[in-house]
Amino acid sequence: MTKRWLLIGAGSAAGLGVLVRIITTPAVATPPKPPPLATRIPNSPVTNRWREAWTVPVPGLTDVSLSTNGENISWTDDKGCVRRLLSNTGGTLWRTAPLSGVNKVIAAPDGSVAAYSRLNPDRTSVVLLHPQRGDQGSRIFAGNGAVWTAAFGANDVAFIGTGGRAVYEVRDPLTGKPPLPTDGMPESLAVASDAPRIALGTWSPAGVLSCSLSGKQFCWRRAESGVDRACRVSISSEGSRVMVLSARGAKDTEGIVRVHDGKSGALLWEVRLPKGAAQPSALLSADGQYVAVTYRRSAEVTDADDWRLAYFNADGNRLFTDKGSALFKPVVAAIAADGATVTVRNGDDTLFTLDKRGNFIAKVFLSDEKTGRPVIIKHTQSSNDGRTLLLHRRDGQLTLLRTGA
Repeated sequence: MTKRWLLIGAGSAAGLGVLVRIITTPAVATPPKPPPLATRIPNSPVTNRWREAWTVPVPGLTDVSLSTNGENISWTDDKGCVRRLLSNTGGTLWRTAPLSGVNKVIAAPDGSVAAYSRLNPDRTSVVLLHPQRGDQGSRIFAGNGAVWTAAFGANDVAFIGTGGRAVYEVRDPLTGKPPLPTDGMPESLAVASDAPRIALGTWSPAGVLSCSLSGKQFCWRRAESGVDRACRVSISSEGSRVMVLSARGAKDTEGIVRVHDGKSGALLWEVRLPKGAAQPSALLSADGQYVAVTYRRSAEVTDADDWRLAYFNADGNRLFTDKGSALFKPVVAAIAADGATVTVRNGDDTLFTLDKRGNFIAKVFLSDEKTGRPVIIKHTQSSNDGRTLLLHRRDGQLTLLRTGA
């Protein structure tokens, strides 16, 4: 095994360096294995905007990631084996040997994958896996503190946020660029797909930070008032808008949605979710002009414990009255790049698509091809343009949906 060690002068405020190991051959040989067969699902007979592309089994899955462009899917199992799937068929392109402690993956648009142990102070390294060869020629990065979050920008540049209150920019070849200091713990991280800009949401203290990645690194910060709050961020494709979803406590109550100008940080609009709202989710359209929010209404302030969908335009105005009831319980799943449509999950097995006027224009009922039983959806992930949707199913399978006939 061939190793090279580099010390990067990229310390935190305390002056700590960064130790990076580049492995040019895998520590454990990975025998070639035939990819699992992808179960192809026929299009639903009901006219809808989603086409079911494939379904594959994912035994022991602990985490899965869809890249922002919808072309790369990666998942890891309970043994720390990471796989990259072919987006057109669902077949496995490569599979790594077990990576100790790995329970989190982030898929990059170019096919790279970041694998790490989240919030683990004893395992602070991130394995950066090759797009075509996986753990062969992989790089290992270690910063200051446990890994909290990670994201990819253009040209397989990785951004890694750590408990040392810093965000590291990791390039290939490696550079000595110092880390970006943060006031709080990096709760979430987003990188513009078509512009050199990054956005970061923090906890303890809560706030948002956004920086230009080209030329002089101009940054702006906005602190969040109140205690026990955390911020999750999204950024438009050109970096012109940064959306912040701020919530309080373990139940994510007292939600606030804010949209800032990406370059200056100026607050463009702000909306406070209704009293009793909890567990909010939000998506920003790729053009930065629309925001879809879903939240749970508490039975303490309403007659029933139900969910609501709110849809906002570029001025922060609601496009229609918040939709939802005890029977229609929307959870936002995808938003079109131009905001023309929003897709929500209703219950465990149904997807609805609405237009900007709140009209229902499509419905997809998901059922198992062999048994006909409803598919129970655990989680969804969507591409930035809203044209690809990945479903993690309770029966231990992944299903990929794409827009089109």
